[in-house]
Amino acid sequence: MARGLPVIIPGLSRILENRQGGARRRRRAGFALGLAAAAALALVVRFSCEPELRDGSPRRFVSPDCLYHVRRADFAVAHFPRIPLFDPLIDFPRGAVGIWPPLFDVALALPAWLLHGASASKEEVAAGAAVVPPILGALAVLAGGLFAESARRGAGIPVAVFLALCGAHVQYSQYGHTDQHVAESLTSLVALALFLRARDRPGARRELAAGAALGIAALTWQGAICWAALFALVLAIDAARRPEGEIFRAAVFVFGAAAAVAAAGVAIWSRGDPLPFTFISFGSFQPVFLLAMAAGVVGIDAAIALGRRRWRPAAGRGAVIAAFGVLLGARVPELARNVAGGIGYVTKTSRGAAAAGGLTSFPREMLRQIYEVRPLFADGWRLAFDTLSAAFFLVPVAIAVWIVRAVRGPRRSGHVALAAWGALTLWLALSQRLNIYYAAPLAALAGWEIARQLSVRLARKLGKGSAVRWRAAVALLLLLTALPGLRRQLATRYAPGDDLIRTMEWSRVHLAHPVSAYDPRFLPPARPVPALA
Repeated sequence: MARGLPVIIPGLSRILENRQGGARRRRRAGFALGLAAAAALALVVRFSCEPELRDGSPRRFVSPDCLYHVRRADFAVAHFPRIPLFDPLIDFPRGAVGIWPPLFDVALALPAWLLHGASASKEEVAAGAAVVPPILGALAVLAGGLFAESARRGAGIPVAVFLALCGAHVQYSQYGHTDQHVAESLTSLVALALFLRARDRPGARRELAAGAALGIAALTWQGAICWAALFALVLAIDAARRPEGEIFRAAVFVFGAAAAVAAAGVAIWSRGDPLPFTFISFGSFQPVFLLAMAAGVVGIDAAIALGRRRWRPAAGRGAVIAAFGVLLGARVPELARNVAGGIGYVTKTSRGAAAAGGLTSFPREMLRQIYEVRPLFADGWRLAFDTLSAAFFLVPVAIAVWIVRAVRGPRRSGHVALAAWGALTLWLALSQRLNIYYAAPLAALAGWEIARQLSVRLARKLGKGSAVRWRAAVALLLLLTALPGLRRQLATRYAPGDDLIRTMEWSRVHLAHPVSAYDPRFLPPARPVPALA
C-alpha cells in the first residue's frame, strides 16, 4: 500500500485539478452567456423606439446636438476619418472650434462608410448613424458587467441586466440618440474595468492597456480625464503600502499611455491647426492634464522614498519629475486655471471666457439656463427614482461599505478605487442631471452590494433559505423598481423641437448659401473660404 501511494496521490491531484479546471470553464461559459443575453436584451429595448422615429431624417434624431454629430459624420464618411474642428459656420461669421473630440463622430460614420463607401448619400449616413447608439449601448452593458465582475465577484451579470433595463442608460443609448453620451459610458467602463484589473494584479501590460483605454475615452469625450484624477488618487493612496517601484511604474505606464494616445489623436485630427487650450474642448489640454497626473503620483512616490531614506529611487523619480516639468513647460498655470474652470463647470460657478477659437470657459448664467445641467434633485426625487430606481438612493451606504473595506478589508486597492469612483460619480450626477448615465452602473453595483450585505444578515436572523436566495430576492426587488421608469422612458417621444425644424426648413429656402455646409475646405488644415467673408 505504501508503495502505491506515490502513484495514487499524483493521480488524485490530477483528477481534482481537471475537475476544478472544468468547473472554472463552466463558470466562464455561463458568465459569457449571461452577459451575451443581457446585451441582446439591451439591443431589443434600445431599438424598441425605432418606429416612432421614422418621420424623416431630421426627426430621426433626438436633439440639436445629435444633428451636429451627424453632420460631422457626413464629413467623416466622405473624407474618412477627417472631420472639421474649426467650423466657420458656428458663431458665424467669426467661427469657432466644435468642442467634441472626433472618435464618436467617426463611429457614427462607420456603417455608411463600410456599406456604401465615400459616396454614401446623406440619408444613408443618417440611417447608419441612427443604429450606432444602441450597438454602443449593448457594448456598454457588456463593459459594465466586466467592470462589476472585476469589482465584486458575482456582480457582473446582475449589473449587466440592470444596465440593459435602466431608464437612465436607455435614454442616452436609444435608436437615433446620436449624442456622444453612450460612447462616454462605454469607454469609461472599459477604462475602469482595465484599471481595476491592473490594481488587482499589477503588471506592465495591464497598466498599458488601462492607459490606452483612458486615452481612447479622452478622444471620445474630453471630460473623460476626470477618471485620470480618480486613477491618480488610487495610485497615490496605494503608494505607501505597495512594493517599491510598483506605483512609479503604474503612474508612468497608465498616464504615459493615455497621454500618448490622446496626443496622437490631437496630431492626427488637427493636422497642425491651433486648438484652444481648455477643458471645454478637444485639444492639447487633455494630454497635458494626463502628464500632470503622472507627475503628481511620481512626486508622491518620490516623497515616500525620501521619507524611507531610499536615496537612489528618490533621485530617479526626481529626474522623471524634471522631465515632466520640461514637457509641461509654461502650461502649468494655464492648466491649473482650466482645472478650476472644469470644477466650476460641474458646480455651475464658472465665469465665461473666450479666445480666438470660441469659449474657453462657460459663464454660469448660461449653464443655469440649460435643463440637463441642473442639479438632479432640483425638481424633487422623482427623476432619480424613475431613471435610476430605488438602488440609487442606497449608493451612500454602498460607498460607506467600500470605504470600510478599503481601510481594513481584503483587496484594499480595489475598494479604494470603488469608493473613489462611487463618490466622484455621485457628485457628478447630483451636480448635473445629465450625468445619470454615469450613475446607472453605480446604482446597479450599489444595489448588488446592499443585496449581499442584507442577504447574509437575513439568512442568519430568519434562518430560512440560503444567503444566495436572499441576495437574489433583494436584487430582484431593486430591479423591479426600475421597470416603471423604463416603461415611461420608452413611452416618451424625443425629437428636436418644431421651432428648430421650422427654422432649418426656412433657412434652407430663404438664406443664401454661397458655400455648402459640407465644403471640404472646412477640414484641417484650415484654408480660407473667401465666399464666407
